[in-house]
Amino acid sequence: MLLVARHSIKKLQAMQSYSILRVLVAVAPGTSEVSNAADAAFTQFLLGYGRQDELLADQLGARYVKLAGYDAHGMVTFLIKLQDINRRIPLRERSYYKTHPYVPDRIRVIKQELGEKIDFGDYINIEQQPHEDK
Repeated sequence: MLLVARHSIKKLQAMQSYSILRVLVAVAPGTSEVSNAADAAFTQFLLGYGRQDELLADQLGARYVKLAGYDAHGMVTFLIKLQDINRRIPLRERSYYKTHPYVPDRIRVIKQELGEKIDFGDYINIEQQPHEDK
């Protein structure tokens, strides 16, 4: 799906643009703080861009699987299993450098592409263990 949506080309173009900006910042006097801020901002930009690319890849994947005559709902089944596994692992610190979209977002995008009903749970991004009564 990355080839169809030209994600690699987009990332290459973004990297080239950023390289030019970095050269301009590097030659300016006293710009170390600006340079660090630019690096952080660009990293956030690329990660967010990557998450959107992943969602588009899921959407296109569901579309093409369905067009090929296969049951695209298997993608939802897989992601639900992945979500269950994620909920069983110990909690981790939140990271601003998350490279993949939240699993509920991926499930929602695929369901929308397949014309399936979206419920409330498809809009909640909870990556923690379910509450257990004690």
